[in-house]
Amino acid sequence: RAVQKTLKNTETDDKRTKSAHRPAVDFSPIVWYTPGMETKRIDDGSPLWGDFVRLYEEAFPADEKKPLSRLLALQAEGKAELLALTENGAFAGLAAALTGRDAAVLDYFAVRADRRGGGLGTRALGKIGARYAGRPLILEIEALDPAAGNAVQRERRRNFYLRNGLNSTGLFVHVYDTDMELLSYLPVTFAQYAAVLAETVGTGRPGWIPRQIPAPYEA
Repeated sequence: RAVQKTLKNTETDDKRTKSAHRPAVDFSPIVWYTPGMETKRIDDGSPLWGDFVRLYEEAFPADEKKPLSRLLALQAEGKAELLALTENGAFAGLAAALTGRDAAVLDYFAVRADRRGGGLGTRALGKIGARYAGRPLILEIEALDPAAGNAVQRERRRNFYLRNGLNSTGLFVHVYDTDMELLSYLPVTFAQYAAVLAETVGTGRPGWIPRQIPAPYEA
């Protein structure tokens, strides 16, 4: 799931190198080159639904999972997309995005445990990014916290996304009872992020209403 400093385009290679955060730039064609990788929108009647469900249940803790019935209903309303990731025709991973009018939130992303490594995550993420090119695609990741039990995992996860073209937006939020950092390929505001959640999962559950917070720690 995705502390931010305001995204600014830098003017020289030296400034890009020295910047602690990547500038918001469009992907090059090389980043989008993902031969054999496809994203397929699916539902509970699709042939790959069983693979999707098994990975969803395995990859995410119970307290982080939304009911699949709820995600399917959102998709039927045009407010979400459930995607099977395939490579050379074989199921490789999953993604679920909340789709608002002006931006999207990558709510879930996972690749098969037996296929991790070898760049699969990079290829899959690039394909998802291409699907939502032209509008902010936001990731929520647990904010860095040296005292957290999974501090090393948090840092590795963040570094993976930054290596693969996402930017630190400089935004931190408290949502789902967790302090999150927001990452995005394009500049995004807190208002845009909050609007996606309001337009999709709604405001019926207090824990799903995001609150902007200061950066808990310097990245």
